Amino acid sequence: MLVVEDDADVRSALALLLQASGYATETAEDGHDAMNRLRAGLRPSVILLDLALPTKSGWHFRTEQRAFPELAAIPVIGCSGDPYLTEKAFALQLAGSVAKPIDEGQLLAAVAQVIGAKAGSAA
Repeated sequence: MLVVEDDADVRSALALLLQASGYATETAEDGHDAMNRLRAGLRPSVILLDLALPTKSGWHFRTEQRAFPELAAIPVIGCSGDPYLTEKAFALQLAGSVAKPIDEGQLLAAVAQVIGAKAGSAA
């Protein structure tokens, strides 16, 4: 799993939560860093993406990700405090979304759902 979050404390807390729940986790500080890691060969099972990032926003990252067939299939869960998160998640074709402040239970449920759906589609 790749956690893309610009706030270092939030990024660390999310990575620790996901690791404690059994997920192998990598982190990136913004969309530019995340895209560089993907282009270098990182293939996470899921990307947890803050939509409001500096340098390359989650919006720009997702647009670029979808332009590359080898990256487009990686499911993305969007995170944002935006009251229109559901609509934006639909517009960006996200696999899921979690509102900020992030509720741990909701995050883990969203991740489990996306990973389960991905495993089910591969069968």
